Amino acid sequence: MAAAVTLTPMKAVLPALARPLLEPQLPADLDVAWFANPEEAKAAIAEAEIAWVDMQPTRLVAETIRSAGPNLKWVSTIYAGLDAFPLDDLKARGVKFEICEITIRTRNLKKEQFIMDADFTPSGVARIGSLQFRERYAYIKP
Repeated sequence: MAAAVTLTPMKAVLPALARPLLEPQLPADLDVAWFANPEEAKAAIAEAEIAWVDMQPTRLVAETIRSAGPNLKWVSTIYAGLDAFPLDDLKARGVKFEICEITIRTRNLKKEQFIMDADFTPSGVARIGSLQFRERYAYIKP
């Protein structure tokens, strides 16, 4: 007889202001900590695998990401660019930066405009689908 496999819910930290928009669309097995201030975000990110921690001033984003525990795998933002992110810290954690080549073409951008450590994927949508299916990632669209 095969042994039963129990998957533990993924943990996410998300802004309480976005809760009415996000909550109805989230997977039922996602364990979400909703934050209303920087202190709550820093406490919740310690256990999170997924984080959307956009705050003003943007230095709070970097401070919160630096408080993350070892499980953090996915960081999302609605900011244009990565200026608010502590890139060196994220790179040290093994975070990868992947950029959609379709977006580059449709926006008339050049690969040279992006951070040197970025990887390029032919289709961001296909990549996200693959991550969801094969690695249990969750895509959260605000």
